[in-house]
Amino acid sequence: MTAVHIGDQLDAWVAKAINDGAMGEEFWHDHAGSTVMGPVGPSLRYTVIITMKNPLLGQGPLIMPFTVPIGAMREDAVRLGVHNAMGQLRELHKQLLDAKPRLVPGGRNIHS
Repeated sequence: MTAVHIGDQLDAWVAKAINDGAMGEEFWHDHAGSTVMGPVGPSLRYTVIITMKNPLLGQGPLIMPFTVPIGAMREDAVRLGVHNAMGQLRELHKQLLDAKPRLVPGGRNIHS
């Protein structure tokens, strides 16, 4: 028997899912644990964030979070969360690129 750090296991599953699903794109990930009060008392969960570069210059990264209950953490559920987050980030990235810039008072261009 060996000891496995739950956070390390989660990181490994997330990284594998990203590597399996990335199509030449660069994604980053991180997680944080938290306690949430529910109807039957407190429950522990991880909030996983997947990020990707923002296509708009000078803007922060695009971020998509999802949660994983620690007591029910399974690789297939983590992979599904990563897959969904990556899809949402790709769609947001595309929407930002497809947005038409418009001129606002003061002469600055913004995306609509």
